[in-house]
Amino acid sequence: HGLCNDIPKNARGKTIVSCIRNPFDLYVSEYTFNWWKKYPDRWFHDLPLFEKAYPDWQNLSFEEFISVSNRHASWVQRTLVKVPRAEKLGWYSHKFVYYYCCDHDYVFAAMPDFDAFLQRVKETMYPVHFIHTERLNQELFEFLLSKGYPKEQIEFIPAKKKVNTSRNDYNWRKWYNDRLRQEIEERDALIFRLFPEFQF
Repeated sequence: HGLCNDIPKNARGKTIVSCIRNPFDLYVSEYTFNWWKKYPDRWFHDLPLFEKAYPDWQNLSFEEFISVSNRHASWVQRTLVKVPRAEKLGWYSHKFVYYYCCDHDYVFAAMPDFDAFLQRVKETMYPVHFIHTERLNQELFEFLLSKGYPKEQIEFIPAKKKVNTSRNDYNWRKWYNDRLRQEIEERDALIFRLFPEFQF
């Protein structure tokens, strides 16, 4: 749960492994997991001001949750206080830059020129090996195998069940209408350009 910039300098030569998730699925997961309800002071920037603007915030619909998170989430506001012109980026894109790029200010300063923004992300990204959340067990197993781990020590991984799940139905497509799908594609174009397999 730490940022790449948090890795001690004497350990930055080591392999970095992280998870990447389909943005459409991620937003559904964040909404249903309810972390934003349990710890609103950590999800929303300036909680008293947010609660005043949205007194019924605990009953936000999925679409409303995405809308307010893309304006009021802490990851977003952390950027907008310095670079207001990055307001069209989605919550996931803000978070991705903070997690994986070594110079956040340099990256966000390129907005609203998306192509320049994308180029700066690529320039400043740490060398991360990404495994897909929806195939996490199998890809982790394959990664460790490629690094020389004995198969008999890691062959239990693909059979492990999901943990910390918030829903039984993983059909995220039913949560989206055309307008909302298009909004996610536009706001989080960064993720879709870097990981085209996530296209709707």
